[in-house]
Amino acid sequence: MVIDQEFHAYHFSVLYDNLYTRFGALVCGCIAAFYYFHHENALRQFLNSFWGKVCEFASFGIIILLMWLPVVSTRMDDQQTLTILYQTFSRNLFSGAVAYLALVCLEKSYLSWLLNLLFSNRFWYPLAQLSYSMYLLHVFPILILVQMGVNAMQQYPERYDYTHWQAMSLICLYATIITIIGAVIIYLLIERPIMNLRK
Repeated sequence: MVIDQEFHAYHFSVLYDNLYTRFGALVCGCIAAFYYFHHENALRQFLNSFWGKVCEFASFGIIILLMWLPVVSTRMDDQQTLTILYQTFSRNLFSGAVAYLALVCLEKSYLSWLLNLLFSNRFWYPLAQLSYSMYLLHVFPILILVQMGVNAMQQYPERYDYTHWQAMSLICLYATIITIIGAVIIYLLIERPIMNLRK
């Protein structure tokens, strides 16, 4: 699946872009905001209840599980039902879990303390400033590096003897670095000057 161009064309034109569930992330965020602004007391009461804690750790588990599943691995080629279920529900489940954990961060629990400590760190501020430029650019380094990696592993298998996870980790690392460098350039040459015009 990873190197099958027909699969990628089908994946992005049919499954990724045209799913009826593609707006699930937006709906999850809207539902979370609705309950926070219009039912805050009931929401806080639920978040501190037993079932609220169960949902808290289930949400965390869902995020980890969906990040861990090797859905573009050749091992998943025979798991057609699992692939269909993943494509249908993964974005909505992931978005719902993230929205729920965002609400959890408003309450006091061990997980919310850890998440608040992690996500409120000043380390993230520069990346937050670059996030839109990174969003615009990230696809290009990934596509180029995946193609280069696949070609290298096919032509020189003894030299580039990587497992799926090793190859994906290296591509992710290199793509992230290239994306950040490109985003910094766009931010300094385009975004920042335009923001300065408002002053």
